[in-house]
Amino acid sequence: ASCAITYDTLDGKEHFEEAKRATRHLVTVCIPKYAEMLCAREYSQSLCDGLGIDLTTELHDQGIGIRHLDGPPTWSDVAHLAGDYSIFFNESCIRTKHDLREEISHGTEVLLGDTYYTIVETEKRKITATKLPLEDLYTGLSQRGLPARAGLLKEELDCEDVRTVLLAEMVARTLKGLL
Repeated sequence: ASCAITYDTLDGKEHFEEAKRATRHLVTVCIPKYAEMLCAREYSQSLCDGLGIDLTTELHDQGIGIRHLDGPPTWSDVAHLAGDYSIFFNESCIRTKHDLREEISHGTEVLLGDTYYTIVETEKRKITATKLPLEDLYTGLSQRGLPARAGLLKEELDCEDVRTVLLAEMVARTLKGLL
């Protein structure tokens, strides 16, 4: 862990950078994958019974602390992106005329036509005003003028009940800490 005591050690900055990388991986990879699994699952128990989700065990198994969720999750929020987008053969980016640096981040799933593409930002390949770097090289036919949607999950799933259960768990843990 990174704290004031370890930061001043010889390898303190290295530990700090490792903690940043681990947190980014948790927020951009682990939590969205877990969210997609939760939202796609069929539940037989009622919302009053928390849908039967054992959050303590499941979050622990995934290596996720509920404090990492940052409020009621908006995993199912899928934004329709303004403008048209292009993707070209043998390139590893989506081209745009709209600056999406505020809307798109590492790990975002972008739907062009009927295909999802994962945005992967690295030190050398940054999200720019005109390019969204992709995880893989595109080998299909070049396409122009495509509409786009973006979000943390690949599917537009109904996550409202799961959000309610998670929010109830957060409230219960907060009240437990106060009492």
